[in-house]
Amino acid sequence: MVAFDTHGFVKKLTKAGMPEQQAEVLASEQSRLIENELATKQDIEQLRLATKQDIEQLRQDTKQDIEQLRQATKRDMKELETTLKRDIEASRAEAKQNIAEVKRDIEASRAEAKQDIAEVKRDIAESKADILKWMFGALLGQTAILGTLIKFL
Repeated sequence: MVAFDTHGFVKKLTKAGMPEQQAEVLASEQSRLIENELATKQDIEQLRLATKQDIEQLRQDTKQDIEQLRQATKRDMKELETTLKRDIEASRAEAKQNIAEVKRDIEASRAEAKQDIAEVKRDIAESKADILKWMFGALLGQTAILGTLIKFL
């Protein structure tokens, strides 16, 4: 607390020409302001220490928060890695299954194509045989007609 000599202050003001009653009111208000509003060295030192403690507490809290964040990030990254590995394995298995299905489809198509080719070859062979029959029949018919014509000539 700051000591303020109100009596000395009033004396100086009255000596300077201020009415005593006005000087007393001014001294009283000045004393109240000093007591209630003016910070002392002790107040400032307490505030400085409190601020220093607050800063240190904030520093410790920040370090703790950073460490918690680091740990949470590590956990999240590990969980993400595990999830990604699982997803990749699932995709890989699905791709293998799809490839196997495509291979089966190709083999089925190949077998169908071979069967179709065999049928076409049979049809061609049958057609050849039919053509040969008709050709020999026609040739025999022509020979018979020629033979008959030669006899008449």
